[in-house]
Amino acid sequence: TPASDMWSTGIIIFIIFQGRFPDLVCPQLQVQDVGSANARDLIGSLLQEDPAKRPTAADAMRHPWVLDPSCASNRQHPGDLSVSLQSFVEFY
Repeated sequence: TPASDMWSTGIIIFIIFQGRFPDLVCPQLQVQDVGSANARDLIGSLLQEDPAKRPTAADAMRHPWVLDPSCASNRQHPGDLSVSLQSFVEFY
């Protein structure tokens, strides 16, 4: 379903930042470990337990973390993650 695709997108973005899978028992708690506030916000919304509360793909593409490359970097892993994300999107 589209909602499960958005959950998977949240997991992928989490992995981009943290280099590991989140504990799937309670992934929301681990989102706070992500250094970028905008990424935390997006990941948190994508990993909503209730599928009806997750953003659509169109909503996610309008999120500041996606739109503003300066918002994409993680203080723990400096760099422009938006380039990696765009490459991933173009590949699929």
